[in-house]
Amino acid sequence: MRIISVILMIFMLVSFVGTDYARAQSISASSSGSDGTEKGIIGALVILGVFGIYKVIKNHREEQYQNHLSKGEMFLEKEEYGLAIKDLSQAKDIKDSAEVNKLLYNAKEEYKKCHYQLGSDYLAEGNWELAYNEFKKVKIYDNNYFDTNEKYNLAYQKLRELKLKRIGVIDFEDTTYRYNLGSRATSLFSAQLLNRDPKFIEIIERKQLKAILEEQQLGATGLIDSATAKEIGNILGVDYLVVGKVLSGNVNKDESSEYVETWDGEKKKRYHVQKQAYTKIIFKLLDVSDASIVLSKTVTKKSNYSEYYYRDESIIIPSDEEMIDRVLTNAVDEFAQDIYEKYEL
Repeated sequence: MRIISVILMIFMLVSFVGTDYARAQSISASSSGSDGTEKGIIGALVILGVFGIYKVIKNHREEQYQNHLSKGEMFLEKEEYGLAIKDLSQAKDIKDSAEVNKLLYNAKEEYKKCHYQLGSDYLAEGNWELAYNEFKKVKIYDNNYFDTNEKYNLAYQKLRELKLKRIGVIDFEDTTYRYNLGSRATSLFSAQLLNRDPKFIEIIERKQLKAILEEQQLGATGLIDSATAKEIGNILGVDYLVVGKVLSGNVNKDESSEYVETWDGEKKKRYHVQKQAYTKIIFKLLDVSDASIVLSKTVTKKSNYSEYYYRDESIIIPSDEEMIDRVLTNAVDEFAQDIYEKYEL
C-alpha cells in the first residue's frame, strides 16, 4: 500500500507539474535574472506539486468519509445496527463531525435496545446460551444498560452449569532431558490458556493432579490408561486431561566476523551472531470417561535471532533460556487456542 501511495503521489506531482507549467512560468517571471527565473520555476513547480498532492489526499479522505457515512445511514435505516456502527465508526476515524457522532450514537442505542430485548426473550424461554450471547453484545457498548449485568450473570451461571469443562494438565513428558522442557511447557500451557480468560473452562490446580499421580505411581503421560483416566476424573471431578510429550528442543548458535568499510572510509571488524531455537511437542486431550483422544496435535516451532555489531558496540543477545521459552510459548499457545475454540462460547 505504501509503494502504491508513493507511485500515486509521484504521478499526481508529474500531472500537476505538466498542467500548471505555464502558471509556474508566470509566477517565476517576477524573479530577477536568468538564475532567478530558473530557481523560480523550480520552486513554483515544487509548491504546485505539493499543493496538488495535498488536494488529492484531502479529496480521497473526504470521499472515504462520505462513503462510510452513506453506508452507515443505509444500514441504520435497514435496522442492521452492527453494520451501521462499523461504517459510522470508520467515518468518525476519518472526520470527527457532529453529523457522524449523532448517527453513531443512534446506531449504538438501537443496537443495545435490540439485543437487550432479544436477550430478555431468550432468558424467559430458558435459552441460556442465546441469552448470554445477546447480553454480551449489549455489554460491549454499555455495561450498565438497565439490568443487563444482572440478566447476563444469570444466563452465565445457568450456562456454566451446563457447559463448564474442568481440565487437568499433567506434567508433559520430556524425552530431551535438557532445559527442563517438560515442566516448563506444562506451566506455560496452563498460563496461555488462562490468559484467554475462559468463562467455561476451568483448569485444575497442578499440585492436586501431581499428588494423585504420585499416589498411583504414575510419572509419565504414556502411562495414563483408561482406568487411570477414570480414577483421576472421579477423584478430582475433571472432564478432560491434557497430556504432552516434548520430542525435541534445543538452541543452535553461530558467530562470524569480517572487516567492512564504514561510511567514513574506515575499516572495522563487524560481528554477526545468529541463534535459532526449536521445539517439537505432541499434545493430546483425553476424555476421562474412556481415555479416548478428543484432540491431538503435533506442533513444531522455531525462533530466530540475528544481529550485526562492531567491536566497540554493546548488544544484548537473548540467552538460550529466553530463546527456548519463546518457542515453547508459541508451541503450547497453539494447542491452548484449539482447546479454547472448542469449548469456549
